Amino acid sequence: MFKKHNSHTFFWLLLTCLITSKSGYSEGFVSWFSTSERAIHRISVLNGNHVVFYENHTDTLPDFKINYPSEGLRLNIRGHMYPIGDRMLAVFGGSGAVFNVDTVNEEISKIDRTMFAGYNFDAYSFERKDTIFSFGGYGFWVENNLLTYYSEVRKEWSVYSAGTFPPYNPDFTGERSYKFSFYDRSIDKLFVLRQSVFYSFDFRTNEWERLGQVHVDDLFAEKEKFAQSMAHRLNDSTVMLFGGSRTYYVIPKSNIIYDVTLPNGLNTNGQRTQNKFGFDCGYDLENEILITKFSDKLPQGYLWEFVNRIPRKYNYESPLYDRVFLSTQAKLNLALFAFLLLGGFLTFKIRNAYLNRRSQYYSEEQWNFIQAIDKKALSTDELNSILNLNDSSWEVQRRKRSEFIKNMNELSLNQLGCELVERKRSPEDKRQVVYTMNGDAKSKLARLM
Repeated sequence: MFKKHNSHTFFWLLLTCLITSKSGYSEGFVSWFSTSERAIHRISVLNGNHVVFYENHTDTLPDFKINYPSEGLRLNIRGHMYPIGDRMLAVFGGSGAVFNVDTVNEEISKIDRTMFAGYNFDAYSFERKDTIFSFGGYGFWVENNLLTYYSEVRKEWSVYSAGTFPPYNPDFTGERSYKFSFYDRSIDKLFVLRQSVFYSFDFRTNEWERLGQVHVDDLFAEKEKFAQSMAHRLNDSTVMLFGGSRTYYVIPKSNIIYDVTLPNGLNTNGQRTQNKFGFDCGYDLENEILITKFSDKLPQGYLWEFVNRIPRKYNYESPLYDRVFLSTQAKLNLALFAFLLLGGFLTFKIRNAYLNRRSQYYSEEQWNFIQAIDKKALSTDELNSILNLNDSSWEVQRRKRSEFIKNMNELSLNQLGCELVERKRSPEDKRQVVYTMNGDAKSKLARLM
């Protein structure tokens, strides 16, 4: 009987888990804050359900009309809304589905033709120049490194760039996990944290850069966990990062992180996993941020906290990462430059040593003659050109040539043990003389130098 009771208990627990899991995928909520009504509007893109949450009560309004079959759409509990032109587009991590939410006509349209999904759960999406981008996300057992964008022309997602870092297998069993991405509109750069290393992607140059190492154990509170859904944009360059026990302002471009946790914990949000209402982690008011929290003790199940956007003081300020002063490419370029510089210096020294050594045996004019006669037999006219005798008279040319050849042979006898130059009759005209290098002198000269 005891075993039977346990079996029934296990069955009902399993059924409850399955129903809960299914409902987690069946919410498909997007929401926004209406300043005029001071209320949060929440809509489900799966069934058009429209609920308005006020500070002390809720109202259910007529459903939005949908023009697509919602069966089989597996959507996270919360999507992101982006104003693109005069439209509001909604996207969800883990799905390539894109929806047009028409708040005037109260209609929702599915505008994408994506057939592939499930690769980018908890991806970071953002709007850039009226185009929706998405980076990373978990699926198929890996955290991918892809930067994609939604093409209005093709009605599907396309790869824009792949990170210079590889995909990896996240460790979901660990007590701490850190996942962070942020697009800085002021400098048109995407910043991402991957396995405790910060990287940036510059849209102007389409290049990735490794910025530095993050010491997460020193930077964040013990046992803190962060996911992309816990980040809230404050302005073009600053993001508010909610944690279970601490809250931070992060400015990646300035390499700064501020701890702005209030003493009473009002601006922390440690119950994000209980966000059954599908709220965003924060909503912008004129000078405040609306943070929703959850309580079973209240009839509506939630409460609102209003926190100043700019805190009165910071608990502490710290560098976000240890900056890398030279990128890998810069180091390679510097190493190549150093190698070329060293090679040039060694070449210069060797060349000088060679010139100094050969000047001990022959003058520069004599070396020019040796190099010329080493290549071929020289005619009298060619020898005149080498000795700069073209403008001299025939008698002067003959005398200078004879003296030069005599000096070369005497010097070579002393240096090499044999004469260097031989006079021979030209094969083409026996009346002409050509000058050639002695074979013995040639081999000895090569060994000597």
